[in-house]
Amino acid sequence: MSALFYFNNILTTQELPENDIYRLLALNGCSQIYAKQGETEKAEHYYSQVLKNIMDVKIDNILTTMTSFKSSSLSICINLTLSLSLGSSK
Repeated sequence: MSALFYFNNILTTQELPENDIYRLLALNGCSQIYAKQGETEKAEHYYSQVLKNIMDVKIDNILTTMTSFKSSSLSICINLTLSLSLGSSK
């Protein structure tokens, strides 16, 4: 499975608020993958969503942010996504 699959799983998770840092990281990941593939319109689409929502993300402290991140399956998905995206950059 591709990193895009895992990023899209994060983006479609109902438990994650729209202004969550993990959603923005997934959007940014999609943008980077599409840019690397030369699909600039798709890359710009995802990147523009990051720019539109970045100021709404609240990070008072890391513990508060991590506490709101309840789903362990989503945590596993993020770890897999990061591993896959790092591996695909070679």
